Amino acid sequence: MAEDIQPQPVTQPERPKVQLFAGARANKGYVLKASLLALAFWLLQFLYQFFAFSAGDVTLSLIRSFAFSGASLIGLALVVGPLARLTKYNFIVHRRSIGVWGFTFIIMHFFAVMALAFNFNQALLFWDFNPFINFLLFGFGAYWLFMPLYLTSTDWATQKLGYKNWKRLHRLAYPGYILAMLHYTQVNPQALQSAPGYLLLLVTGLAIVLQVAGFVKTISRSKNRKDLLIGLAIIALGLLLAWASYSGMFKG
Repeated sequence: MAEDIQPQPVTQPERPKVQLFAGARANKGYVLKASLLALAFWLLQFLYQFFAFSAGDVTLSLIRSFAFSGASLIGLALVVGPLARLTKYNFIVHRRSIGVWGFTFIIMHFFAVMALAFNFNQALLFWDFNPFINFLLFGFGAYWLFMPLYLTSTDWATQKLGYKNWKRLHRLAYPGYILAMLHYTQVNPQALQSAPGYLLLLVTGLAIVLQVAGFVKTISRSKNRKDLLIGLAIIALGLLLAWASYSGMFKG
């Protein structure tokens, strides 16, 4: 009778399915606080632009405040990752909300430019297809690099893509931020010589330094050549950004 007993296949327990926006619904208090802080940050940027830098021009104040708020928050999101690796504090739990609100402001910046400045005239955006002549294209490219990251910034998307694929996709944040900063430093360098501009450059500098430090710490524990190449690429892009920022702000 023992010969009649068939071995049963071992089945793996199914992962619990994550519903879309389940995390946000479960942490409504945190989401509300993060949203209020982000909106307060933008409001301060708008008030500064309106009263101190844009001479009461509502259109310019909206465009610039959305731009500086979005870029500063995305830069801060890039600071949080390596900071969590270098310290014992779990800053990483805040990275998603910072990045999501950062790109939300970038979306508002894009539509403010198209609606209020360009009157939806695409010819004003694509007047030249050389990004080193038409610096608006750097921003346009950054916008579409960040878009898939924005759309997949949920636990549901992470589960559907698989963590490794999701992680690879979100590495687009690095070239996206480089393009964004090339846009900011070249389109209107004078706008960076202001309190919001100095804050953005400070956050960007911190992001570069901490990303390099985090890379060095990570690579010292890893023998993966792929990680080494990615890290070296990030450092090279950071140096390119530093050069572009300097030449854009201080060119004659």
